[in-house]
Amino acid sequence: MNYAVSTEVLSLPETCLTRAGSTFCPKDDMWEIPDISHRRYFNFKSLEPHCSDELIVVFKKALIWFLREKSTSHAHNMFNQFKRLAVNTSNKEKLTELTDIHIANYSGDLPKEIRWYMGALAGFLKKWHELGYAGIDDSAYESLCGLKIKGNLKGAAVLTQDPVKGPFDEIELHGIHKTINAAYSDGKIGNRAFSLIWLFMATGARPVQVAGLKVKDVVVQCDANGKSTYFVNMPRAKQRSTLLRKTFKSRHLIPEIGEVLETWAAQVKQIHEAEIHDGTEPDELPLFPVWNNDNAPGFEHHPEGVTLNREIQDVFSMLDIQSHRTGEQMHISAKRFRYTLGTRAAMEKHGAMVIAELLDHTDTQNVQVYVKCVPEIIRQLDKALAMELAPFADLFAGRIVEDDTTAKRSDDPTSLVRYPGHTPGKDGIGRCGGYGACNGMVPIACYECQNFQAWLDAPHEEVLDDLLAESKQLLEETGDERIAFANNDVILAVTRVIQLCNGIREAANG
Repeated sequence: MNYAVSTEVLSLPETCLTRAGSTFCPKDDMWEIPDISHRRYFNFKSLEPHCSDELIVVFKKALIWFLREKSTSHAHNMFNQFKRLAVNTSNKEKLTELTDIHIANYSGDLPKEIRWYMGALAGFLKKWHELGYAGIDDSAYESLCGLKIKGNLKGAAVLTQDPVKGPFDEIELHGIHKTINAAYSDGKIGNRAFSLIWLFMATGARPVQVAGLKVKDVVVQCDANGKSTYFVNMPRAKQRSTLLRKTFKSRHLIPEIGEVLETWAAQVKQIHEAEIHDGTEPDELPLFPVWNNDNAPGFEHHPEGVTLNREIQDVFSMLDIQSHRTGEQMHISAKRFRYTLGTRAAMEKHGAMVIAELLDHTDTQNVQVYVKCVPEIIRQLDKALAMELAPFADLFAGRIVEDDTTAKRSDDPTSLVRYPGHTPGKDGIGRCGGYGACNGMVPIACYECQNFQAWLDAPHEEVLDDLLAESKQLLEETGDERIAFANNDVILAVTRVIQLCNGIREAANG
């Protein structure tokens, strides 16, 4: 039976809404739909060489259902997967409908490593047929129902060090840390966002676990000297999308995170007392509440895990951190923080049992991917590579001063930052603009300190050359990359100072 019908019979509405509330015009040849961190483009013009006009119309109608009921990202993935099928099966004639022959040919031609693509596409095509739209004939539907396709390779994002879905490398992670800390210091993000993001980074927790946290799970212990130690009792989630507050794992937090988390927990209680009057006990309040959520008893105001993942993605979308591996805005999710924690544990030579405990797995089966694949996240830097990576890492936290008259504490001889062995005739490399005690290793630590005022004409390149030479020597002497590359951050910070100084000089001369 030929399912091709006229576009007039299957006319499209003027506008439609996605599940997320975005409006688009189905009749357009290009759909531009906002997603969590960027816009998704559906270019139907690109299908015209491969599909009839009628098939494109019914394809649009199937996509409309997915955009209304599912996510924009999933619908976009299905667009790309269908386009791949159309390009590979249309040959010299445009497709008017899909048959079992098309399905068999496409599935059989897919390389083994991406054969799982057909699994996701099959679900889309079956739903298309079940919606009653033309384009998928009965033989194709029966063939799709009979397909048995293995899923995606387990741990593929980790094994391949995927720059979009896999663990962050050292440069990306430092960029995230610095940006989040600076955003919190500058007031761009508050206690909630800072606590939420650092919980994911520090614990590698699943979103559903963090969604299940209550105020009482933040634990502060004080010793006899009044020193506070911070913990979070993380609920274990044994089933996907299910909150089971029956067993917990205590996770230690560094004071910088614990203090903010303690403040945020108190803030949640204050908001509830001032604005919400529903009788919920203060300690039973969720740590990251969504006040209008109508949940089961015991989980009043708790968010969904996907809501929290979307929340951190919204924060990072606003901060716009770039990846040196893709040259684009970094895709950030809770899962990538989890992958990163497991990967770094493997790099530290921890075994499967330790990694399983760290990631809250009941056995070691699912952590073998980390043990098998220990990536070269820490790399030996030379000057060329440092120059390439420095803008992305952006580890210099201070400022450049053109002369000493514009520097803070210029009249204080104790503020001078000297570099041993520098070019004769130079008194130093900059000034410290901070007050109080400093435990940093001067002058190396200064390049990453926000109080450092680097002089424009100081011998920063000499500092860089010495650091690179020292790194190379340590590697030759110890053979230990961890020791040899310990100053990679400083190398990138010094490199960034050199680049900024060069930029200032070029602007002045140009």
